[in-house]
Formats: sequence, structure tokens, C-alpha cells
Amino acid sequence: VTEYKCRNVFRGETIPELKKKIKNIEKNKIIKLHNSGFTKTGLDNLLESLGVKEIVIIGINGNACVQDTAISALNRGYKVTISVGLTASAGRKDMEFSRRNKEWFLKNTKFFESPSILSSALKTVN
Repeated sequence: VTEYKCRNVFRGETIPELKKKIKNIEKNKIIKLHNSGFTKTGLDNLLESLGVKEIVIIGINGNACVQDTAISALNRGYKVTISVGLTASAGRKDMEFSRRNKEWFLKNTKFFESPSILSSALKTVN
């Protein structure tokens, strides 16, 4: 889990449901100061130490934080999965998945149209 801290203020805390899921995982939260979860956070080292090759990115601001993290992950050789319904834009006018960037995600990531399809796919992963 990454949380974005901008100008010394957190921009949204992790939801309680996710906090419960990760409470027993060591090093479960990374504070980021930039859009990408990989910029100066140690996330790459952590994932590498765990042998992670593919990541699922969910979050808010699909046209900035989520996409920048996806670009950073792809540049580091990770496979990236994204799902509509688990990713939103930050603008109040369009809290749905950022349509403007959908083409990029379709071209560069494993893309699921709904969280339920993603969930079914994840259940088949070892």
C-alpha cells in the first residue's frame, strides 16, 4: 500500500477494509512524495526481495498516480494489471475510470473491465 503525502499533508488514507487485510504483513505501507509509487520509496527493492514479478495497481487518480506507477513498474520489468472499478480519476466530474487514459492502459497492461473479472482471474493464480 502506498499513501501520497504532498506538502506534508496526506492525500487520502488507506480504507479500513484494506488496512485489515494488510495488518499482518510486514512493511505494508510506503509513503510516497511523488505520483509514482516507485520514486524514492524503496518499493522496487521490497518487491524484488519478495520475488514479485507482477503487480495489481488500484487507486485514485488513474491519469497521474496510477499511470505513473504503472509506467515505473513496466520500466522495471514488472507485469502490470489494472481494473476499471478499482481505479478512478481524481476529478469530481469524472470519478469513474479515466476514459482519457484507457487506451494507454489497454495497450500496456493486463486490463480488466470489472473488479469481479479481475477477482476471478486472481483466484486462478498460484
